[in-house]
Amino acid sequence: MKIAFEADSLIIQHKTGVSYSEEAIIKELLLNYKEYIYFFNIFARSKEKQVNFFLSTNCRMNCCRWVSYDWYRLLSSFIGLPYSLFFGKKADVYHFFNCYVPPFVAGKRVVTVHDMAFKSCPETVRLKTKILRTLNFKRSLKRADVIVTVSEFTKQELLNYYPEFTKKRIEVVPNGVSSNFFYKAPEIVIKNVKMRYKIEDEYFLYIGTLEPRKNLERLITAFAHFMHNRKVSPQLVIAGRKGWHYESIFERGNQLSCDEKIIFTGYVEKEDIPALLSGAIAFCFPSLYEGFGMPILEAMACGTPVITSDRSSLREIAGSAALLVNPLNVESIEAGIHKLYDDKNFREELASRGKLRILDYSWKHAGDKLIAIYKDLYNEEN
Repeated sequence: MKIAFEADSLIIQHKTGVSYSEEAIIKELLLNYKEYIYFFNIFARSKEKQVNFFLSTNCRMNCCRWVSYDWYRLLSSFIGLPYSLFFGKKADVYHFFNCYVPPFVAGKRVVTVHDMAFKSCPETVRLKTKILRTLNFKRSLKRADVIVTVSEFTKQELLNYYPEFTKKRIEVVPNGVSSNFFYKAPEIVIKNVKMRYKIEDEYFLYIGTLEPRKNLERLITAFAHFMHNRKVSPQLVIAGRKGWHYESIFERGNQLSCDEKIIFTGYVEKEDIPALLSGAIAFCFPSLYEGFGMPILEAMACGTPVITSDRSSLREIAGSAALLVNPLNVESIEAGIHKLYDDKNFREELASRGKLRILDYSWKHAGDKLIAIYKDLYNEEN
């Protein structure tokens, strides 16, 4: 069986959740299913070397050298340029990890839908993304032979918005957590990373893109209220690259006179994330909407208690292993910060629950489910 991946997400400079999950699942497949041939389809010749670390005797690079991915996606949205024109008919199954299935793919098609944010909370999505999703999403679902969602929540949302696809094959394949990478870091490593990012005290931590959907203004407001009631308080570390409409997030700390206790690290290299998580009092992720929420599992793997939202997929993924708060209510978030800062026993209890919770989410399990899907499609054709 020959399997092709749309691999342009692997070569972006600053990876986010979709890119990391694609990278992790592909590595798992290459490790455990070496009997198949894998193709990496990319649209940018200058970045071929960035996926070379995947390549082995059963892997092939399949590169379009004369158009970029962004241009192809834009043009194919209006003209219907055949994908096979650029990548031929080399594979039996093609997997597209970011919601979009192009026209005229020469093989069976699998698409992963990570969330329905452009429908559920369009005000938090970039205009460009909304336009492309509106143009292409329904057509992509029609083109797919199998739709993969990363959570039951996302599956139900998809069916709520597009009930005509109830007869389409939809499989839930949850993301995993890489326990060999995310684990409790040694104290010396935590100390060095804290020095690198100029963290001087105990700290609460957020990691992710700085954008409205992540609810950081309410988190900062809740932290300010918490801090003003104390003579000594920890810091709030907000780590991640600037997204869109990030300016008001920076302004919020100034408005509440707590900016001296807030550290914005900017984009954090992946190698530093386990130590940042391991050193935190708690990981704060009060997002307004998530299709899965990988960061909360990564925090749990590092033995760090988690505060997260009581809605979207986060309740499903966290289970009873996190402190759930109302993300729209500043007082609820503040109460969660108070609880975890003041109650060491509860922090330890949540950390223990988190270690058990991550056992339900592994990349090996995800890889096994995907291979079963690929095999079914291959057998249908042969």
